[in-house]
Amino acid sequence: MEGSLVKITSLYEMYKSSSGTITKLEYYINNQLPSLLEKFNVQERKLLFLEKESDKYINNFLTDRQFFYIPLTDTFIKYDGENYTFVDEDSIWIIILNDITDKGILIECKQRIKNILIEKIKEQSLFKTIPESSTVQYVINFFTPTLFSSKEDVKHFMTLIGDNILNKKIDLNYFVPIESKLFFDTLESMCQYNFKTKLGITSTIRYRYRSEDYDKSRLLYFTNSIQNKSCWLSFMKDNLYNFIVVCCYYSTRYINADNYINKVNDIFKKKILYLKNNTKQDLVNQFKQKMIIQESNNNIHIKDMFFLWKIYLKQQNLPNMIYKSEFENIIKENMTINNNLFLNIKSNYLNNTKIVQKFWNQTISKGVEDELEISELYALIVKWTNDENINCTDFDENKLQDIIKHFYDDIQIENDKFLIGVKCNLWDKQDDILDAFQNKFNKNIEKDITIYDSYVLFCKYINNKGKLLTVSKKYYFKYINKVIPEQYIKNGCILLNYWNNE
Repeated sequence: MEGSLVKITSLYEMYKSSSGTITKLEYYINNQLPSLLEKFNVQERKLLFLEKESDKYINNFLTDRQFFYIPLTDTFIKYDGENYTFVDEDSIWIIILNDITDKGILIECKQRIKNILIEKIKEQSLFKTIPESSTVQYVINFFTPTLFSSKEDVKHFMTLIGDNILNKKIDLNYFVPIESKLFFDTLESMCQYNFKTKLGITSTIRYRYRSEDYDKSRLLYFTNSIQNKSCWLSFMKDNLYNFIVVCCYYSTRYINADNYINKVNDIFKKKILYLKNNTKQDLVNQFKQKMIIQESNNNIHIKDMFFLWKIYLKQQNLPNMIYKSEFENIIKENMTINNNLFLNIKSNYLNNTKIVQKFWNQTISKGVEDELEISELYALIVKWTNDENINCTDFDENKLQDIIKHFYDDIQIENDKFLIGVKCNLWDKQDDILDAFQNKFNKNIEKDITIYDSYVLFCKYINNKGKLLTVSKKYYFKYINKVIPEQYIKNGCILLNYWNNE
């Protein structure tokens, strides 16, 4: 201000000899300068007011509405207090501009406010947000009991996934059943698409034992539904952001998955830390106590013993954490063995194995141009045991499949269902189809019929004959060309000429 007074004084001294110039100087100072200053002062106060109101509006907007940003995919996410969902940038602009318009006083600042808000939203990390309890419970309630038997299992699982996403570099290995691999692969693919990275989801997940340190090993216990994609795919597609957020929230809340374990009951802790708290010798000893009985004049082959080990692991929902050679060396300790036979012991869990082996030796042919479904083989075995008065208890298709995979590992199993190149002499599937066609399904056929309609007639024919089993539609469609010459099949139909020529 002193400089301004000096400047006016200087001007006065410069022009004091010119009365006209001094008069003009006085006019400017007394008449124009006050109004100019007043006008500027009003503008300045308005700008300060708008700036203050803008800051207030921006803070309120970011408090009342939650938006987040994924830089690698240039994606915006909104949270409505229930779900985290995708929103395009234009929609955010419209929300901001419409809201500012409603406020009235900030209309002239709306472009500036919009730009500031978009920049601030781009600083909001999805991985640091705190979800509402309704979102957390929604995710937990899906996973329990669909994929986990308890909420503690779910929280532990999500905490360790959060640890991986936040790259906490916890030096631990989490062993999961191989059946869960499809789930994790799908989850990684979803993350790759939405985040342009797999987020390290499976960085600590292990499907098979590779000499990992037991002390650094943890177990996850999924339900059987994990292998059924239809149980979880739709939910994960619709709730990927919800899942990711809740995982990161739990990881932040509990520090890490092991710290969460320490806050839960001892039973749960013991389950997760089973490997940490046991040695390989302990595992084998527990197996022996449960699966083996001392009995004279009974023997168990070493191959049968390893099969018992796999049954035990499946019963206990445990991964195989011992190599076969290690298991055999440990199991031989304190046991009498001769020519790969463990002497004077037995296991009731091998009863069904012996029945299947006997049935297999008497009725099954391999290397033939045919196939059997495991469900069909199971039905044939059940009928055979009934006919032979053989007691077969606690036996199902899953146990049958385990036996086949272990003792008949040269058999190709397609889609965990079809035994390829296998035929049972108790049932000639192709002969059933041929018999039905030769007898024209015991019905006069007067027109072309679709292959599907012919299958319906075939099923009725087989049922009327009182047969135990009927070949599946897939098998029927696959082998029908072996029965009907090619020239009699056209556009999915069996031509009338075929029946007339028979």
